[in-house]
Amino acid sequence: MYRFMQRVQRMELAISTTFSFDLPFKEMALMIKQAGFLLVSLSGGDYERSGYLTAAGREHIRDVCQREGIVIDSIHAPLSGSIDISHLDSGVREDSVQIMKKAVYACSELGCSLLIMHLSNRFSEQDLCSRIVNARHSLEELVPYAREKKIRIAVENLIAPAANSLFRTMVQENKGATVGVCFDTSHAHVVKELFSFMGDYGSRIIAVHISDNKGMLDDHMLPYEGSIDWPQFMSGFSRIGYSGSFLLEVEMRESMFKDPQAFLNQAYSRGSRLLRLLKG
Repeated sequence: MYRFMQRVQRMELAISTTFSFDLPFKEMALMIKQAGFLLVSLSGGDYERSGYLTAAGREHIRDVCQREGIVIDSIHAPLSGSIDISHLDSGVREDSVQIMKKAVYACSELGCSLLIMHLSNRFSEQDLCSRIVNARHSLEELVPYAREKKIRIAVENLIAPAANSLFRTMVQENKGATVGVCFDTSHAHVVKELFSFMGDYGSRIIAVHISDNKGMLDDHMLPYEGSIDWPQFMSGFSRIGYSGSFLLEVEMRESMFKDPQAFLNQAYSRGSRLLRLLKG
């Protein structure tokens, strides 16, 4: 019988499988463990490779985690152009809700209590009102299901103005314990809201995506590879009362570190450096 490790009562580093879209989970898990991480978040951008939506995939994930002694911290909901809970086509929207329910179920099956959701950013301002209505209907169905499964949904801040308006409305309308915010530092840095966001949503933040960029594009670099002022950020972050994992959602594509193990080692080292700032 698979037993999930007990979580200690302090902020812990976690890493997303977004760091590589090429390696199978079995290989990634070994590298993640060798770098020092005990917590991992399953990517939604490559959800088919992640395998969490199928029974066989979840069994494989459980076996690998048990062997390597790592824990699934969270799951990123499936992310693609055809999966969109605010879509104007009712059939696509309804299918998307069912896929999100499967992701909630995967969380419960894999022993994690957090689903991270990235709303659509592929629509224009003129469609915003219709998108809000459709997302509202979708969450009216999805949130009770997540509550029943004891899974919290963390909605991610975005970059496009219309998408961020959708994000803000959905967070404002869902103030219960089931729905909170995933604070993506790369997204917030691009739109120059890195520090104001903490003031606006600090008490609602239940997950973080920590990464860096140069202020122009969503590069998801390692901390200190871009232009975020990390000491200033961690000073503000320390005051919001956040108690979840410190999840690095970083990618190798724009990093100077192209070897996966070297990249993960750097991720752990730099993440640990940030947590030392937090303690200070």
